[in-house]
Amino acid sequence: MKVDVLPAAFETVDRLEADTLVLFVPEDVRPLTGLGGLVDWRLTGRLSRWLARDWLTGAEGEKVLSPGLEHVEVGRLLSFGVGRREALDARRIREAGRVAGKALEEAKAHTVVTAVPGDPDPTVPLAEAAKALVAGLEDGGFDGQVTLVGDPEALGKAFGKPGR
Repeated sequence: MKVDVLPAAFETVDRLEADTLVLFVPEDVRPLTGLGGLVDWRLTGRLSRWLARDWLTGAEGEKVLSPGLEHVEVGRLLSFGVGRREALDARRIREAGRVAGKALEEAKAHTVVTAVPGDPDPTVPLAEAAKALVAGLEDGGFDGQVTLVGDPEALGKAFGKPGR
């Protein structure tokens, strides 16, 4: 699997190049932060409206698929509920990655943009969490390109490459 790193910024969201955007949504963080918050802003609050209507809750095991999104150039959005943010440890992050990896493989995804569950305030060191996520994606059978959005320095160190 090829891993790339980009900063969490509106410029990144505006230039996404992927067939699938994956968001890991905690059930106890509102409004959404990190990549989820940036995407919600670009979608003029669509994700916040889904959360307010309980169409998206962030409950552990929840999966939501949305095809094509205006203002965000990706083919589809897959979101996965990860439960309470404070309960995210490396094992649960890896499991979330495995579930996502399986769904991505079934969807025949090739290029994915995502962020580490819990980022920008992860409950475990970001490098450890990122490695757990990527291992989980591989466990699930995904073998395409993953672009992680977050702190480029910390994520870059985790994978031995400079962030851009």
